Amino acid sequence: MAQRGSSIGAAGRVRFAHAHAFSQGGVRRVSFYLYPAGDRKRHMQQWKIGFAVGAAGLAAAALGTTGSAQAVRGETPPDFSGTALDGRKVALSEFRGKNPVVLNFYADFCAPCRKEFPHLKALDEKFSGKGLRVVAVSLDADRATAAAIPNAQKVKFPVVFDPKGAIAEKYQVQAIPHTVVIRRDGTVHTVLTGLDLEGLDRAVAAVLK
Repeated sequence: MAQRGSSIGAAGRVRFAHAHAFSQGGVRRVSFYLYPAGDRKRHMQQWKIGFAVGAAGLAAAALGTTGSAQAVRGETPPDFSGTALDGRKVALSEFRGKNPVVLNFYADFCAPCRKEFPHLKALDEKFSGKGLRVVAVSLDADRATAAAIPNAQKVKFPVVFDPKGAIAEKYQVQAIPHTVVIRRDGTVHTVLTGLDLEGLDRAVAAVLK
């Protein structure tokens, strides 16, 4: 199954990259699409985290591995608080001991993120009654852009606005979409980098048991 992600790499000039993993003739292949620094700045003028991601990081983005993400399986992920686009105050710690959580990092320019959002909405609608909470974090530079995907999908879960990438930096997000599935006890079950809907479904089913 193809998995896609958008990543930031630094090798001299910082570039924006689109990573695409696919199977061909039984062989797993990875392709990358690099864009000039100017294009990246146009999309993410205020995302100044300064990640240094080389070939290994891009491969992790495409293949859905955790890379050097700070959210580590079996450990408690970094806490954060922020304001959602609808004005709600959100703190990850408020769910600990009560709710499993799907935490998703996205941006409007990221095509795989747009593809994933309807699935996040479906998970929220299907499993909120069982305690699942979905929280999205937008890395877009302005609120209007950040709200475009959530408004189009009419989601009800909170979307935290993180234009300076402070939350993403805590999680050492290397590529988006980046999703952390957290158990009810507050520990990490799964970290997914890139688009992997089947992996997300498996992780959600596991934390709801």
